[in-house]
Amino acid sequence: MRRRRRRSKSDFDTFRFGLLVAGLLPFFVSPAWAKPRSTELTDAVAQSETIAIVKLVELPGAGSPPKPRLNVLRVLKGHLQTGEQEVNFAEYEYPGGPRCEFVAFLDKERKWRFTAAPLHGKNVDSDLLVVYGFAYEDAHWVWPGYLSLAQLTAYLKTGKLVYSFSGPVWFPQHGKIPWAPSSMRIEGTYDAVKKSAHVTGLGKLAGFPAEPSVELSSRDRPSLRLKYSDRGNRPLEIAGRVQGLDQRTGALIARFAVAAPDVLTLATLRKYLDDPRLGSCIYKFRVHCLATKDFPKRDLLLNSNGPIMESLQGWGASPLEFESAGNEVAESPDDWRVVFVASKGQAVVLDFNTPKPTNDKDARWEFLVGSQLPYLFDSASVHGTLWLKDGKTPRKITSFSVDVDPVTFGPVYAR
Repeated sequence: MRRRRRRSKSDFDTFRFGLLVAGLLPFFVSPAWAKPRSTELTDAVAQSETIAIVKLVELPGAGSPPKPRLNVLRVLKGHLQTGEQEVNFAEYEYPGGPRCEFVAFLDKERKWRFTAAPLHGKNVDSDLLVVYGFAYEDAHWVWPGYLSLAQLTAYLKTGKLVYSFSGPVWFPQHGKIPWAPSSMRIEGTYDAVKKSAHVTGLGKLAGFPAEPSVELSSRDRPSLRLKYSDRGNRPLEIAGRVQGLDQRTGALIARFAVAAPDVLTLATLRKYLDDPRLGSCIYKFRVHCLATKDFPKRDLLLNSNGPIMESLQGWGASPLEFESAGNEVAESPDDWRVVFVASKGQAVVLDFNTPKPTNDKDARWEFLVGSQLPYLFDSASVHGTLWLKDGKTPRKITSFSVDVDPVTFGPVYAR
């Protein structure tokens, strides 16, 4: 087992500076051998002798006290006195919190083990609180990863921890990078103690469980996932990005999207949900090659299975097999190169000039959707260059544009 050296005050001071620069981010780069930790939120509360709303006074480091100092504003659990208090921290853990008010969790030895920080740096009474633990060499996740102060105080009194959430389901717009909300709206509740959910808004769920399993995480920012089925040939998973709290009801405000299958429209989703005989969505991509002096106009058909390119039809009598994909060797770093084997020593190379989002909030990957390929080719006008690689040097043949064929569905296999 690798022995870990004891950190000096200067180490802590350097690390503290990094935390302050990162703001609320409780995650840090770890060595390859370190592993992240995970704690249930209910266990974090049970392990905490004291839970209090505090403000950070000082963290330990070079020229600072050896222990953290907190200004205790209000005690939610335990008997800690208000005012400035010195607390401890565990070996190989380095505590942290924002400069605004936050909630600190202390164990029976007054070791600061967890923080619940306002998502938007606002008051703890009105903002969503992101919960995380400490680990000096890797992340320490807490599940669920967030809650409101009202939920926390209710749980301390009653032992109940129930989340409510609502929001529209968003879909991509053909020919545009931004997504848009649809008329479909999800409303739901999740009991984090009983681990049970009740969700409405999706309509008919033919062949799926009546209620999903729910995951509430905050690895990058608060999100929730509703998983009805992880079957490869008939999946159903909804991803949601949490925007904040409804101040009137305390419900989570979310933007939902379908993570699986790869649906582009609300109509496709409804058709899929209505018919238990339909398997995963299948898309084919039409590559329209422009005519040149030495090359006739030609349409090629790009076949894929989810994120995996399978073959290219139309170049010869038989489909060309997929060889590789990536942007490392593309004409431009922003392009995406796909290579198909044409014959021994010869390959057809497609360089796709992919559309770029102008706003991260409008980007397709905000929703953590599935294979990305249908969204990529449907979101905007995609063009590219076709090369013929015969030997080491590719030869430019022509340019092309891309369309997405209408969706089809794969078969559903018995378990």
